[in-house]
Amino acid sequence: MKALTLWIAFSISLFSSLSVMAEDAEGKFAIKGVGNQSCPVFVRELEEGTHNRYLFAGWLNGYITASNQHLEQTFDLSSWENINTLSNYIVQYCKNNPKHSFYVASAQVLGALYEYRMQGFSRLLTLQNETERSFVYETVLVDVQKELKKTGIYTGEVSGKFDKPTVQAIKKFQEDNKLNVNGMPDQYTLHALLRQ
Repeated sequence: MKALTLWIAFSISLFSSLSVMAEDAEGKFAIKGVGNQSCPVFVRELEEGTHNRYLFAGWLNGYITASNQHLEQTFDLSSWENINTLSNYIVQYCKNNPKHSFYVASAQVLGALYEYRMQGFSRLLTLQNETERSFVYETVLVDVQKELKKTGIYTGEVSGKFDKPTVQAIKKFQEDNKLNVNGMPDQYTLHALLRQ
């Protein structure tokens, strides 16, 4: 978790200079909905599991979609992070910056992901094993195979196909890193493989 916090802090500092937003002549723009809520409110709603957490998730999905539309060379700002992973990143940010709004926290965390964004279209794959199903972009699966190949765990072709050699390599990586061994490129595995 310490590595994640350091990574977010470093990445946020990189994105601070990136400002590609529409605004009025004075640099202001309206923030709608729960984006105006404070970090402590967001953290409380998420930790207590209230129905309001869905409002935050919906707002965040809308913000990501708008960012994808308006940031140059951006197909998806969060190439593999699902809403739960992004929310956990934002909780970490909010706990360190309780005076900030949910909007500011979201903007900072997503800004930290900017360098990892998916710049061009990629097919969304449905990956499945006996008990789980996951949705991953083909480009992300290619990245997984490349990283596994660098470690020597994967010796197959970098193809973006979720084949038996890929599943076996993911299982070995999960085992070596004390992750849940399921052969799926789940959020924990993707974070350990692509963000550390």
